[in-house]
Amino acid sequence: MRIIMKNSTKMKSLASLIVGDKIDLSVTAKDLPGVKVEIRDDVLILSRRWKVHGAERSNTTIIKRFINAARLAMLLGLQRSEGLKDGTRVRFTNTDPQLHKDFIETLRELGINDFSVHAYYCYCERCGPKKLEDSIREFEKLTKVKVKAIYVNKYAHKVVFQTDVNDRIVAMLLIHAEKLLRKLAAKGLLPRKVVASYLLGQLEGDGTIDLKLRRSADADCEKIDGLLLRISERDAEAAADLKEIFRRYYGIQLHSYGYDHIGSVNLQRALLMLEDGIIPLRHRNKVVKRVMLAFKRKGLPWVLVQLANSFRDKWFTAQEASKVLEKRCNHVREKLAALEKDGFLTSIKCKISTNGKGTPIRRIYRLTEKAIQLASLSSSLLDPSPNLSFSSFGKILLAFAFILGMRIR
Repeated sequence: MRIIMKNSTKMKSLASLIVGDKIDLSVTAKDLPGVKVEIRDDVLILSRRWKVHGAERSNTTIIKRFINAARLAMLLGLQRSEGLKDGTRVRFTNTDPQLHKDFIETLRELGINDFSVHAYYCYCERCGPKKLEDSIREFEKLTKVKVKAIYVNKYAHKVVFQTDVNDRIVAMLLIHAEKLLRKLAAKGLLPRKVVASYLLGQLEGDGTIDLKLRRSADADCEKIDGLLLRISERDAEAAADLKEIFRRYYGIQLHSYGYDHIGSVNLQRALLMLEDGIIPLRHRNKVVKRVMLAFKRKGLPWVLVQLANSFRDKWFTAQEASKVLEKRCNHVREKLAALEKDGFLTSIKCKISTNGKGTPIRRIYRLTEKAIQLASLSSSLLDPSPNLSFSSFGKILLAFAFILGMRIR
């Protein structure tokens, strides 16, 4: 007898509600405690009643029913990392005006237009008033929202902005939607693009990427000790979900040390994160340097470019690849197996006719679309000259990472 778990069935039905690039918010809204939901074709009418000192109060909020799933996921990632989570109001706190712009624009898509923004600044002699004035000017230009008041915070040597929406219903909706999306992603039930947007929001707030380098015997050479991903999350349930999301979608195993969750990122995973656009801009140069060093040492980007230049969409054997890469055949076989495991190659076994007796069976390989796309982009940016300087590699690969790492919007 087959037993169907109720929660599992519910998760699958919820995941199916993301159709194309839209998500239906009526699924999230109908589970809000104490909120009456009226579902119409394009909007949701959310009502709530409560009493204060015996007097009855009410609030009604109208939001759009359908919204771009990737944009909502980015908003919810920012909400998880830097948002207020007590359900009393929507509050996003960060120093980056661009992130506030992303946060506000998505809320506007929902039909929310009443924002209140405050700033916090140290007012110390070292920082001066010009930094404050420039930051506020940039914030207001990007967001089209005026900063209402400025408060003193002696630790805010970089201006901290706080965007508020004083609406409990919207706050409850976002908290519930974030938890739902996180749970679905942890079970692998969401499209990769949506998950990438959510993780970008997470990393923009509470994420850090560190590149560990050390000098080798060659004074002009740097060796890599590791590329480390770190996120901070105090909630144990949310931390467990995030660890599972990174493992399931990117193969990154995070280990917990208190509230910090740290994992090592190999080159293949770093390239995948760049391609999916989940590396925050402030950390992108570190990942680019990791790719740069790998290319200089004939690592993955170099290997893909050589194979694409020689074979493109043709089948090839390990022996043929060995000649192109100028490495021993047994070493190349191991490399090709690793590339196939990471989705850069596909292979089949076939019989190869020869003039001798018998018909030997050989494994032949072909580059996948993912590998060709990455190799083509690399080829268009990389100077094949062997005398290319280290600094030139940096500039070229910075452009390479910029194209691969553009934000999902």
